[in-house]
Amino acid sequence: MSDARLDAITRAAVAEGLLPDTALQPGEPARPWPVVLMSALGAWLVGLPMFGLITQLFLGVFDSNLGAYLIGALVLAAAVAALRKPGHTLFVEQLAVAGLVAGAGYLAIGLTRQLPTSAAAALLATLALWLAVLLRQNWLRMLLGAAACAGVLIAGLDLILPRGGPASLPRVALLLHLLLAVWLLAPRVVDALVAQRSAPPGALPRSLAWLEAVGTGWLAVTLPALAVLAGFDGWARSGPDRAVQGFGWADLMPLLSVLAALAAAVVGWRRWPPLRAPWWLGVAATLALLAWFMPTLGAVLLALAVCAVTRRSWLAALALLTGLWIGSAFYDQLTWTLAQKAALLAVSGLWLGLLAAWGQRSSVPADPAAAPSAAADPSPSRWARAGSIACVLATLAVANTGIWRNEALIRDGQPVFVELAPVDPRSLMQGDYMALDYRMDAALLHQLAQQSRLDRQRVVARIDARGVAEPLRLADEKPLAADERLIELAPRNGRWVLVSDAWFFREGQGAVWQAARYGEFRLAGDGRALLVGLADDGLQPIRPPVETATAR
Repeated sequence: MSDARLDAITRAAVAEGLLPDTALQPGEPARPWPVVLMSALGAWLVGLPMFGLITQLFLGVFDSNLGAYLIGALVLAAAVAALRKPGHTLFVEQLAVAGLVAGAGYLAIGLTRQLPTSAAAALLATLALWLAVLLRQNWLRMLLGAAACAGVLIAGLDLILPRGGPASLPRVALLLHLLLAVWLLAPRVVDALVAQRSAPPGALPRSLAWLEAVGTGWLAVTLPALAVLAGFDGWARSGPDRAVQGFGWADLMPLLSVLAALAAAVVGWRRWPPLRAPWWLGVAATLALLAWFMPTLGAVLLALAVCAVTRRSWLAALALLTGLWIGSAFYDQLTWTLAQKAALLAVSGLWLGLLAAWGQRSSVPADPAAAPSAAADPSPSRWARAGSIACVLATLAVANTGIWRNEALIRDGQPVFVELAPVDPRSLMQGDYMALDYRMDAALLHQLAQQSRLDRQRVVARIDARGVAEPLRLADEKPLAADERLIELAPRNGRWVLVSDAWFFREGQGAVWQAARYGEFRLAGDGRALLVGLADDGLQPIRPPVETATAR
């Protein structure tokens, strides 16, 4: 928001009696950012060792839950008192923030030892909201709002995920949609509560200002969580070959996503008059179609629309990036072939481009004299058009680069087979997918267990005359033998696997895949591999009646 607009809003609020006259008085000059950075760095360099020393000195006290609660409450109270005191220096403020983190951490130690994870996370989320009420700094309220949302999310995940398997993921999606609904509805609830209680003048603006800061942090956690969920596959039955047997959570999420996308279109239509045109109906229908196939996209589009019309530029940018991430993650949808995914993205992009051109032409006034002269300053239109084209090209590049790479690997990669290893019989067949594991030497598995799961690992495998690969050891600087190749491993569900730990197929075809004994891969020279099928004892590819299986 510009200074002029902020000044106009402040003057209007003072005229209505919502703000005191002192609000128009010039405040203290802004501190130079190098001073802010150095003061904060110095405070944290002092605070971290200090609270580490406190932890060591009272280590015996922390053995009891009461001791953790007592020390945590004392540190937290001191930090809140320092932050509420006016006129403190930036160094003291940052030192108090470190105390805020330490105090909450001490309380978390006691809560997690005494209560289930869900209950402890819920209590910590409540604590974060209470601290946001006590503190006046907006940036702290944003961080506490993010902490509160994270606490609610952790509590919900702890209740949902113990069920295990992909069946839990639609419930996670529903939880994230509920978090978004809280962000959307909270201002209206606060408005209604303040009106019912006949609060004094200025109570509603103060409440909404508090809610705006907390809501910013809340949404900043919800959007990345939706992006992360989009990277998981096999949980929403929304593909082109969707077979419905009954109705469950997995069927609800695409419908909910479509409703959210349509709500986003309605928000734009109501707030921006240029969108009240036939071409916008085509945009809404296209976005609803994409939201059906990407069950987390609709919620992100709704957040983007609300942030855009309310001029929350940073949150709108975050929502836009999240939407692009979800679009690129659509490539991993397992119920689609590569050609189907490429066709949907290309046709949708072309159609949206045509609708945008239609909208631009229809927005030109019929009377040229009524329109501003384009010759006066042609650069904005030219730059806007160039920027739009660049955004479209960048989106298409992100969405299709992975598809092109994998198509090339399928076409040019070396065919190899890897023997499958037994897995938990309860996990071998789960609905419409088969859990996979691969046979590796015990010594190699022990080495892999010591490696960081933040990065992918590469192993050296020996390829025999039949094309069967036997993983031998971790890759090192030693040159490879003529019959050895590098294979990249990925961490999945607490173990290392070759690319994929599951093979998906159409429901009712499980018996066909029971004969699988080998995974069929295409291998690149740098170790990148792609699972393209399963094979039987004789290394013959298994082909079901209809080609609908795919890897995760």
